[in-house]
Amino acid sequence: MKKSVIAKFILSAILITNITFTTLADEIKLIETEIRPEAELIEQIDKDKYVGGYWEGEVLHIIPMPQYVDDIEKFVKEFQEKLKDNSDMPEIVVDDTTKENYNKDLLYSMNQKEAAKAYLLDNMEELKINAVGYTADKISVFMESGATQEDIQKVIDFSPVKALDFMDGELIESGMVGDKRETENTEIQVLEFEERPETVLIDQLDKNKYVGGYWEEEVLHIIPMPEYVDEIKNIVQNFKLGLDNNVNMPEVVVDDTTKEKYNKDLLYSMAQREEGKRYLLDNMDELKIEGVGYTEDKISVFMSPDATDDDIKRVEEVSPVKAIKFFEGGLMSSNFEKNLDNISSDNINERITATGLRGGNWVRTTPSKNWSTITISAVRNWNGSSGDIGFLTCGHGWKDGQNVYASDGSVVGVADVHVYNNMDVTFVKLNNTNLNSHGYMKDGSRVTRNRELNSTDINKSIEKYGARTGNTTGKVLSLNIDGRWNGYMYNDLYLTSVITQAGDSGSAFVMGNDTIVGLMVGARAESPSGGNPNDPIYYESVVLPMEYVINKTGFMPCQ
Repeated sequence: MKKSVIAKFILSAILITNITFTTLADEIKLIETEIRPEAELIEQIDKDKYVGGYWEGEVLHIIPMPQYVDDIEKFVKEFQEKLKDNSDMPEIVVDDTTKENYNKDLLYSMNQKEAAKAYLLDNMEELKINAVGYTADKISVFMESGATQEDIQKVIDFSPVKALDFMDGELIESGMVGDKRETENTEIQVLEFEERPETVLIDQLDKNKYVGGYWEEEVLHIIPMPEYVDEIKNIVQNFKLGLDNNVNMPEVVVDDTTKEKYNKDLLYSMAQREEGKRYLLDNMDELKIEGVGYTEDKISVFMSPDATDDDIKRVEEVSPVKAIKFFEGGLMSSNFEKNLDNISSDNINERITATGLRGGNWVRTTPSKNWSTITISAVRNWNGSSGDIGFLTCGHGWKDGQNVYASDGSVVGVADVHVYNNMDVTFVKLNNTNLNSHGYMKDGSRVTRNRELNSTDINKSIEKYGARTGNTTGKVLSLNIDGRWNGYMYNDLYLTSVITQAGDSGSAFVMGNDTIVGLMVGARAESPSGGNPNDPIYYESVVLPMEYVINKTGFMPCQ
């Protein structure tokens, strides 16, 4: 999954910009052989024949020069035909720039835009320019603080390209509203992707030779197949020896599965578990299954709410893998956010803290109705240096284009809702960019990185930043959960033991205080007793990976 995320970022760079921050340098080194098919396509198009491009949902739009519309359409069609069996190829539309919705006098080829950008950068001090990049079809120009309208007009007069997008304010913000502390670095940066060394190690293991893994405090345990215990130990030892001294590698223990602790008849390799998972998903309707994932050494199966003991027994009989952990009651509760309607606003308002639009704060659908939790600050249409500044929250319960309100009842932005297969997120573009929290959470901590979890992150500690229940911690119970819920298909969901209540949807899930791994989209394991029966506590929360959000929507968490 990480491959397509980074490649999509690089595609954005090819289409829209060539500005990058040093925080992304490590990622750029990783993508040379991981480029996505649409990126290969763009690289092969003559820069004199196209303007740029942009994403609209899951559809890539290419903007050709008007005289080359037919040429580009033909080229794209031929390229798609060659890769017709590649499931990673997105839908591509070549915009008809001969139509009236495009001003042909303001269409410049990518080569023309590159030459003009170089010219403006060569004269940036004289023109009072702070930075230059690209949008879909224009050059983006960031003027210095104090630049006047006359300075802007001078840039327009001097620039060989007249399709200019002048960004409000500097590229670098001078401070943060709601936070009296000045920081050394307040520029907008997308979060750095963290690839942990233990993840690299796991990726190198033969899936036929190990079962899975889990964490015990700060120690990673790898579970090998009994016949490969010594071989896996040697691989781990050699991997550690090959690391630089400055790499932060955790302690790794290879469990001895030849001992009595493990029932060898119930040990299945990761390859076998993957095959078993596929079989159950292929027959999920018949078997009354809503989702299938992994625990440290078993397959996790989420049965439909109406499943009986006989249904569970049938799954056990037909599954090619017999090491199964059953989760009854469905993948997620269907009543989770509905419970907000049973709670008085006073009850919720007591929990609001006045720390600005930070992760973990409330966000409202009306001036008086709290609905969900702010995940983290983010940018949309990121072009390597700029984009629409806002924040993320969950998708369900929101309507595209509706006003979004802060906990004080003020309008702060407009909802861009994405609820479809594998996605449940809303981007809120801020009306006032000074409200950007720069990755700060409501408790004052700051998220600076994002990462994805792998199959051995079971039992890893994780923390939730919720508006309703605040900061709560738990463990990762199951990973790589695929299934269907409420009419939508989901992939690679996380299940945790973090306690939650209605209103916490959208909450950021963080590891190690500064690394976001996902946002909450649902909950299960409802408490049958205690408190308000219409406002239960849920003892398990379902998390959508942040990498999926980045990959599918282009919304980039930022600081």
